[in-house]
Amino acid sequence: MKPNLIDRMVSTFNPVQGAKRIAARKILQISAESIYHQRGHNQQTKNYNPFFSTDPNLGISAEVSAAQQRSNGLYFENSIAAGIINAMVDGAIGIGLSPQSYVKQRILNIPKEQIAETQRIIETYWAIWANSPELCDHYHKQTFGSLQREAYVNASSCGDMLQHIKIVKFGNIYLPQVQNIAGSNVKSPYHCDSKRLAGGVEVDTAGRETAFHVAVVGDDLATETITRVAKFGSHTRRLTYNLVMLGQVFPGQRRGRSILSRVAEPIIQMGRYSEAELTKAILQSYMTLFIETAENHEEHVPDDPLLRLTESSRSESWHREDAEGNILPNEVPSDGTAITMGPGLVWNLAPGQKASLPESKAPVAEFWKFMEAQLKLVGMAVGIPYEVLIKSFNSSYSASQASVQDAARGWKIAANEWAYKYCQPVYEQFVELLVKQNLINCPGFLENPIVRKAWCSTEWHGPAVLNVDPRKSVESSVNAITNHLSTHEIEARKLFGHEWEAVLDRLVEENSMIVSGLGHLMNKDEASKPSQDEEEDHE
Repeated sequence: MKPNLIDRMVSTFNPVQGAKRIAARKILQISAESIYHQRGHNQQTKNYNPFFSTDPNLGISAEVSAAQQRSNGLYFENSIAAGIINAMVDGAIGIGLSPQSYVKQRILNIPKEQIAETQRIIETYWAIWANSPELCDHYHKQTFGSLQREAYVNASSCGDMLQHIKIVKFGNIYLPQVQNIAGSNVKSPYHCDSKRLAGGVEVDTAGRETAFHVAVVGDDLATETITRVAKFGSHTRRLTYNLVMLGQVFPGQRRGRSILSRVAEPIIQMGRYSEAELTKAILQSYMTLFIETAENHEEHVPDDPLLRLTESSRSESWHREDAEGNILPNEVPSDGTAITMGPGLVWNLAPGQKASLPESKAPVAEFWKFMEAQLKLVGMAVGIPYEVLIKSFNSSYSASQASVQDAARGWKIAANEWAYKYCQPVYEQFVELLVKQNLINCPGFLENPIVRKAWCSTEWHGPAVLNVDPRKSVESSVNAITNHLSTHEIEARKLFGHEWEAVLDRLVEENSMIVSGLGHLMNKDEASKPSQDEEEDHE
């Protein structure tokens, strides 16, 4: 390390102290360049020193509310933000995740035939319930798949949403019913947080959720009441209110985080830039005539052709009127207000004034290149490839397929997370109600929690992954299995998201049904043929 000016000055009067000073500066430099605190190379990087509290729930009520309002506004008003959330919803949820019952037979010691029959009954009941809005939806408007889409959109924009699961009696049968509550409705009273209450989420001494505080608008639509609702029922301990969170990055985090939070600033700037370019292009497409008048002009005679030109070019949407409703010529206002530009407008400028329009090419030739680069960065931040984000596959087959597969990997993770957070709690209560009402026979369901989980085991399937060329994908999987480079289980999950053992069991059942059906048809054909004696009598 070279001595600086101060080091040289100190060494001149006290060489020993100067040497100690240089040694101390070397030690400071070594400690400042550790793997946890690298020294910045410029002033901008030195000034970037963010600080996050060790408690992620410290005073978050106001911050959560502001972040939710901004993210909701972006989704409703910004096309890029809407495209991000719609891509996640379409790719991960589609028309809704659907269950395939896959009971764990190995720990139940029950014949496969009995389990297969129970699985079919459960799936049949579920299909009827999930596709009947009057049964599954609190508002009797949407199917369970539509409820999933609605909830995922809200959770993606707000960071979380509150799911209310209640039990309703229909005739002589009890079924669950779902109500979606917006995440922005969950808030602490007066935005006041404490150790046990933060962001409207109340926890016990162990940090586990016990209740939520929900804002309800009064009948006068002007007042708001915060109501406390317990997560579990007081008597049955049944899950009643379920806060479905997305964007968890800290252990113990009580509120979710919108997928738009990390890209909000660049999205806002890109929206402004795009709007400015569009406005500029529209303004430059206008044909506006400015009539300049010299300072020493003379008054026009009544039949001045310029007045007739101004009068004929005036349109109803652009003309000016006086207090009595008389149409005035489009002259420059004397109060200094701005002149508007519009198609076919003619303005008489004040004496001595001249119109000067800046030269600008619109649209800018580099506009899309700049937007493309920014969209690639945004897509990288949210985990959606650029081609998938803008839904344009103009590259080669391999590049397009790589983009789809990369997006599908993120969609699969999101779908699995959504399945066990939103769908599985409803499914387990649905199966439990069927058992308690003796609609299905599941031995040990109510006595053993492990057996209960075994009976409720299921695979949730979302939309099929887009294949640019499905035949190539299937052939590649078949070759990998044939050459012992992969397994049926891996390829079944990669292509269709299914569990291979469940697929194989279902194929055995289907093949048995096919053989039985073909045998029935062959016997029917044999019975319909005339006998030999009948043929001889006919002859």
